[in-house]
Amino acid sequence: MLVNEAVIRDLVRRGYLVRTRSDEPLRTVKEKEFSRVEIALRGGAQMITTDFPTVGMAARYDSDFVAELPGGVAVRCNPVSAPSHCRDGKLER
Repeated sequence: MLVNEAVIRDLVRRGYLVRTRSDEPLRTVKEKEFSRVEIALRGGAQMITTDFPTVGMAARYDSDFVAELPGGVAVRCNPVSAPSHCRDGKLER
């Protein structure tokens, strides 16, 4: 199934908990096509499942793919559903 940012965004806005894959099918990693993570993050998916959560895990496929939040943070405000006063830097306290 094609990752569709508009569908993810719509479901998040309607209150659904959205989980998607960042590296399925595996050829996306082998072919260095990394847009699925970015699409899922922009769309507001709350869970992005990956087989490659840290740097180096995709090396066996000659790939530098890693699925992580921008800036290497553990959590962030959801760009679709977070209230306007949400601040990323205050979430881990």
